Amino acid sequence: MYYNEEDRYAKHKNLKRVLVLLVLGFIFYVGFQLFKGWPKPKLELSLKDQQIPGSFNISWPTDIRYGVIGTLQSGIISKTPNQGQWPLASVAKIMTAYIILKDHPLSIGQDGPTVTVTQKEVNEYEAFKKDGQSVVKVTLGEKLTERQLLEGLMIPSANNFAYILARWDAGSVKAFVDKMNKTAQSLGLKDTRYEDPSGASAGTVSTPTDQFKLTQLAMQIPTFRHIVAMPQVVLPVAGIQYNVNYDLGKDNIVGVKTGSSLPAGANFVFDSKQGNIDILGVIFGASGRSPLITALKDAITLIDMTKTQLSTEKLISKNQQIGFIKVPWIKKEIPMLASDDFSTVVYPGMKITYSLYPVKDIKFPIKPNEVIGTLIINYGDSSYSMPVIISQEIKAPSFLDRLRRVL
Repeated sequence: MYYNEEDRYAKHKNLKRVLVLLVLGFIFYVGFQLFKGWPKPKLELSLKDQQIPGSFNISWPTDIRYGVIGTLQSGIISKTPNQGQWPLASVAKIMTAYIILKDHPLSIGQDGPTVTVTQKEVNEYEAFKKDGQSVVKVTLGEKLTERQLLEGLMIPSANNFAYILARWDAGSVKAFVDKMNKTAQSLGLKDTRYEDPSGASAGTVSTPTDQFKLTQLAMQIPTFRHIVAMPQVVLPVAGIQYNVNYDLGKDNIVGVKTGSSLPAGANFVFDSKQGNIDILGVIFGASGRSPLITALKDAITLIDMTKTQLSTEKLISKNQQIGFIKVPWIKKEIPMLASDDFSTVVYPGMKITYSLYPVKDIKFPIKPNEVIGTLIINYGDSSYSMPVIISQEIKAPSFLDRLRRVL
């Protein structure tokens, strides 16, 4: 076949164009591969979920309405078959004291500001006393420190002290009750409603679960914990006042609050210190000839059934390998380490699960001991989060690493 010069020239020109396009395409491809981003590093957890062997066994007393038992450290373990709202009576004062100590913190040994008793509060004392409520005597012009007011609130369970504290903190009782309800909502106590700061109102209601959660928080405040463990207090006018929690000291009970009324029967929130374990329980609606004595006896029974089934176990050790990180430009897996120890109270049947969440945007290079994620430990009714660190440096990808990706 015959090709003239023009045909050969055109064919040669087209071939050059194809070659140029191929070269440009290759250059573009190489450039793109060299400078494009890398896939996100892959974090893998090597910890396995577990369950403590056996099952937790407890026989709930039949003379209480609702109850829960657990530990301060790991949450609720067991509940009565039925659960529901119940009048709090003086157990409501746990929230009152919690808010006061959050708004006006006191260290152990501090007295805090002084509050002067008004005529309104003297009249209130007389009215509450006539009504058969739990009160502590006050006189016009008497000066009480924040600590004394909290001691009178939580030890002899003075309803009138709840009202003095409410006005001092929020300006009015109504404003303080609003704060109680807002605090309950913010803490996730969805079945709790307050109508007054003392619990005298039958409309002040909650559930054992909600009060367990609140007491877990309150007992983390050293001054609260110190006050509820006191057997007595001496106040300026009223003199010596005794704790109505007659279980204090029995079976290592260190608090926290009783509550009695006709609508409620007897309620009792208790904490028993068994070595490094706090058994925390809530009893609502104890009945019988003397409901409060029933509640106090039932608490001892529940503690004795619970304490033999508890132990402390280290779940995580500091620098323990809990997984590894993979990056595309390094062949080997880099170990991830726990940043601290973690121990908690365990019981038969307790489930323990682990989850890993990487930091939002991992940037390279990563230095040794740099935080690259969070380990969430779910144990029983509680959870704990711990930073996860890297065991060694991970350098950013080099030019050679990028070039290898092309080749």
